[in-house]
Amino acid sequence: MHVPTPTSGKNHVPILRKFFYSTLDFSQFRVKPYHMKIYSFPKRRFTLLIGILAVLTGLVVVCGCTGQQEVPGTPTPTPTQVPPEGLVTFDEKDNGQTVTVSPGESFVIRIKENPTTGYMWNATWTAGLEPVGEGYEPDPGTAGLSGAGGTHYWIFKGTEIGMQQFSAAYARQWENTTPPESTYSLRISVGEVLTPPISPGNDIPQYGESDNGSTVDAARGSILSVVLDENPTTGYVWNASLTKGLFLVNDTYEVKPHPEGMVGVGGKHSWLIRADESGLQEFFAVYGRPWENITPEDTSYSLKIMVRNQ
Repeated sequence: MHVPTPTSGKNHVPILRKFFYSTLDFSQFRVKPYHMKIYSFPKRRFTLLIGILAVLTGLVVVCGCTGQQEVPGTPTPTPTQVPPEGLVTFDEKDNGQTVTVSPGESFVIRIKENPTTGYMWNATWTAGLEPVGEGYEPDPGTAGLSGAGGTHYWIFKGTEIGMQQFSAAYARQWENTTPPESTYSLRISVGEVLTPPISPGNDIPQYGESDNGSTVDAARGSILSVVLDENPTTGYVWNASLTKGLFLVNDTYEVKPHPEGMVGVGGKHSWLIRADESGLQEFFAVYGRPWENITPEDTSYSLKIMVRNQ
């Protein structure tokens, strides 16, 4: 086989390449390459899988964040000392009533309560009542039982002569915007008890809603009455105050006649007042819920009394 000799170094590579490919038969040396099949995940399916995983993850997070809020647990209260025996006692049947105690006399208020439900009594009282003690007494035979109820009690001493008030709302402490489940109100007249008691009648001047804002005359030592509509079942009661020259003789509430079993019935609130000192005196009352702050929008009643010497 004759191989041409290149005439110059510049062209020897193309000449050799041409001769090499034209002379040799590579079909005898062909080797079938090994083909490795690579399985790849289609891009569209991969994107879909990622999307599904993202949605599932989001659902788990949302479910965890928006699940039902856990209500704070309330432990079963520890029993406290039972109130001393022999004290005058007021309970549920006295709700909305007016009672009388002597100055310095101690008394107890007892109301059913079950703190394991989250509901407890939140009580307030006027400055003329001195708190002596407070506690919780489980129902007989249920001490230590989970979910058992009992009685919440407060012991007071009447230290300031005049009309005082005890009010309580039964509610869950963490539900500030929710109206209380129930309410309790008790008026306590600390001071003089007339025997026999005096009640409004034809011989005693009586003033009502139509006299709001008026000024009336009264002789010194005389007795007059103020009678206003009231419905304690709504939580609203009259909170009355008197100037120093007036003495509160009696404070009563009488429910209107109604069929047996009917609830939500209102009645009449009556105050018997004695004019003790001459000069301009005033009876003033605000109609509101004891656990709410007084606002200018609350209904009020004012009766000015010019007390004159006989």
